[in-house]
Amino acid sequence: MILSSIFPYHMTLTPMQLQAVKEKYCDMIIDKMDMDDLMVMCYDLLMDSYEKVSEKELRAEVLDLYDHETWEDLMPSSPSEVRESLYDELVAYSENYDDL
Repeated sequence: MILSSIFPYHMTLTPMQLQAVKEKYCDMIIDKMDMDDLMVMCYDLLMDSYEKVSEKELRAEVLDLYDHETWEDLMPSSPSEVRESLYDELVAYSENYDDL
């Protein structure tokens, strides 16, 4: 079905109108999400933003926002340490959320 047949008075939005529609759409999406959905979305967005960050850049950010101790706490205790990811922890938490 062609959009113009559904909305015969379709108009082109100005940049300000488009921004307002985007903001309303984001608000609608967020309003329909529960806390678990928000946490997973936030985690995914953060991981995407850090995907191409080098160790040097990440270290600089952690030291700028937190401190050296925080950076040390983030380091694996051994080369073979495999820690369950926060994403997996969030999924496990959301599966058990109703039991809390």
